[in-house]
Amino acid sequence: MYDSNETLKMIYSDTNIPDIFISEYMPSLNDGQVKVYLFCCYLDKNHKKINELVLSNALRLEVKEASDILFTLIEANLLIKKHAEYHINDIKELEINKLYKPRTVVNQADIGEKREIISSINTKFFQGSMQISWYSTIETLFSLYKFEDSVMYSLFSDCFERGKLKKAYVEQVAKSWSENGVKTHFDLEDYFTRYKSMKDLYVKIEKRLNRKTPLTQYEEKYVEKWLKDYGFSFDIIDIALKNTTKISNPNLEYVHKILTTWHKNGYKTKEEVIHANKQFFENKGKSAENSNVDIKKLYEKVRKQNDAETKKRKTEVYKKITSYKTLDDAITDLSIQALSASGEFKQKLLTSIKEKENEKMALLLEYGFDKDYLTPIYTCHFCRDTGILPNGDTCDCRKEIIKSQ
Repeated sequence: MYDSNETLKMIYSDTNIPDIFISEYMPSLNDGQVKVYLFCCYLDKNHKKINELVLSNALRLEVKEASDILFTLIEANLLIKKHAEYHINDIKELEINKLYKPRTVVNQADIGEKREIISSINTKFFQGSMQISWYSTIETLFSLYKFEDSVMYSLFSDCFERGKLKKAYVEQVAKSWSENGVKTHFDLEDYFTRYKSMKDLYVKIEKRLNRKTPLTQYEEKYVEKWLKDYGFSFDIIDIALKNTTKISNPNLEYVHKILTTWHKNGYKTKEEVIHANKQFFENKGKSAENSNVDIKKLYEKVRKQNDAETKKRKTEVYKKITSYKTLDDAITDLSIQALSASGEFKQKLLTSIKEKENEKMALLLEYGFDKDYLTPIYTCHFCRDTGILPNGDTCDCRKEIIKSQ
């Protein structure tokens, strides 16, 4: 029933946004992140839950996209997470603490020594009119990260040249430098060398994928993971990039799955990757007339092993998340109905299936699982451990087995 009082209440209500958000935080966020933050403020004001699923449904976002944005807002100290829900952080209190509380712990002798460099920063980058709050910020950065004076000057120079001389951004860059071991001028030079090397690598990857836009910060984290966690060289990454020619829409998510599979299988060198399937399928010495039968058995064995691991993971999830199986069963029932349905009713069924799939993904994230944890496991993602590509061609992994015989 139409409720005019509720409508009027909505029309005349307001959601307050702190000015400090507009001046200090908003410039470093993109449009999607600002939209999500504003909607989170609205939800918080009305005492409603904030989570990936709510944002996905209300703002027409994919659950993963909502999750990524929420993670960014947490990193920016705009949100805090408690259990499976998110809450608006009191950024006014946060800024007040930055402004006053650090002065109770900063060594006064150190502050005196830093007056000259602070004065230089004020003159060069603020034309002598630096806001008083910046003094406390600089003192705190010195106290937290133990930067040399030249490093602090370079920090402001770098942010100034990027047109991002905002406290939130300067603090973010300072934290990043510190996490990468920067304290002295020599540390900074080494960091810039490594940073330039990474930038060059990003450009190479963009060219390989025929990208006209630069990698996003989330895609850059993929690349960092391949290098730091997996220990792969560009030669290995390049092989995975070449494999994207087999799909219609080359993307880093696809490359990441390939490299993750290679990492899990323990491959570390270019030679191991090239001959991965040959090493996995040991079938030397087979006669030509029996080769097809032997290869078929090898693929059956691999599928059986991977299916067993997939079932093991599903059992683990069902045990830990009791509602997950209920959602799986519901999706199965809806899918069966959709097969014989048509028109508007079929569309409703498909929408319901998608909503439940989103609920499943949200549950996996909530309980600490990777979003791809229950994705079917394949040793070869191209042919799905059959040896034959979707277009009927022989997969490279099968060719390698035949070569090795």
